[in-house]
Amino acid sequence: MSDEDSALLRRLAERENRSMNDTAILAIRRLAEQTVVEDAYADAVSKVAERDATLLDLLSR
Repeated sequence: MSDEDSALLRRLAERENRSMNDTAILAIRRLAEQTVVEDAYADAVSKVAERDATLLDLLSR
């Protein structure tokens, strides 16, 4: 971890009144959860686009 990243983590930990380790773990978990949600959204959009391709094409004209 760079000195800049370490300083940022330290500031976040102090702000949240957590240890740096707990803050890093929480950040990892939040990113993982966000990724799962974004992937689910992208999958849903893709399914709708495939299912309704003809309708979407007509609407785009």
